Amino acid sequence: MKSLKDRVKHIDDLRKQAMSDPTFIEMAKEHEREITSSIDSNCSKRNRKCLSEIYSEYEIDSDHKY
Repeated sequence: MKSLKDRVKHIDDLRKQAMSDPTFIEMAKEHEREITSSIDSNCSKRNRKCLSEIYSEYEIDSDHKY
């Protein structure tokens, strides 16, 4: 069984190898663009309202005892 230090070094070596590969870099950038556009489209689809708009149809009774 490998020690933690050996595993971390192995993972770091794999990371360095991937970061030196232009194909990997381009695929990572494309993936990032897809995620960003997906997040942006999901956020813009929401109908955001202020709390004052949500509760505007309700009258708040300030004399209410809990």
